Amino acid sequence: MASVKAIERNIGRIEGFDVRFRHLDGRDVRSDKTQIPAYPYDFAEEDWGTVAAWKEHRFKWAYPGFKVEILDASGIGCDGEMLLSDVRATYPKK
Repeated sequence: MASVKAIERNIGRIEGFDVRFRHLDGRDVRSDKTQIPAYPYDFAEEDWGTVAAWKEHRFKWAYPGFKVEILDASGIGCDGEMLLSDVRATYPKK
């Protein structure tokens, strides 16, 4: 079990974009909250997937007690219809 901060970093490393955990009512989850299970994926979702599909099929399944916000490189939340490839394109190439 890890902290929210560690899980957010791990998701970012795997998926290629930053995320922010939210409570179901929309409030930000403290980054030092612990006892969060590890992100269960070792590879990024396909580029042609949407933000909404990623939330539904990856995040919601892994963390049912939370919501998530996918952020572009400037820290702005992304619309559900945005392609993951477009989100990733906002980040500098590594």
